[in-house]
Amino acid sequence: MCRFLDEKERWGRFVYPKINLPDVLMKQVKKASGKSVVFSTATDAYQPLEAKFGVTRACLELLAKVDCRVEILTKSALVVRDVDLITKFDGPTVGFSMSYHDERLRAAFEDDSAPIRARVDALRMFKQKGVATWIFMSPILPLVTNIDRIIEIAATIGCGLSMDFLNPYPRVLKSLAISYRKLGLNFDDAMRLLSNADFRKAQKLRAIEKANRIGVQLTCY
Repeated sequence: MCRFLDEKERWGRFVYPKINLPDVLMKQVKKASGKSVVFSTATDAYQPLEAKFGVTRACLELLAKVDCRVEILTKSALVVRDVDLITKFDGPTVGFSMSYHDERLRAAFEDDSAPIRARVDALRMFKQKGVATWIFMSPILPLVTNIDRIIEIAATIGCGLSMDFLNPYPRVLKSLAISYRKLGLNFDDAMRLLSNADFRKAQKLRAIEKANRIGVQLTCY
């Protein structure tokens, strides 16, 4: 993660592929038996370079040989490539992070990530294959994230939903500020809202009410 690195590039503009990960996993894969293995807790396992290096797919191939579960969270439609492997596991889950409900917002903050429609289509495909699906509404960005709309998207798919607010690491904030200003939004006002406990509580209560009303299973962090 950015806070542990002495990296000078803007957050989101650098990546260090762990190309030896399958070799490391091969020596320890038996330890995964009977357990859950989570992909993308700190960084996305399906970044664009995965198409070149195939690190995640190689790891899935190894894990498919032992009795374990896999839980995947991504922003990339590249995960669809591995549906043949993912469906081999017992009780797999696939989730997509989603902080925005339209392409204008996504392009301003995550121009290299999969379009919202591609994420929705991928979730529907996995659901049809019997894979448990969910949306991770995170990070919730004040003045940007439309909580109601994303809950409605989850309802149309028939998937679960979790929500969490932004963790304001300094390097990440610098990058976010650029995107806010690109949209003509006041970044300082947004950060004041983020630090306001009453605002966060109100957003959670609003989300819970909306989710209950339209039948979406919601988890708040």
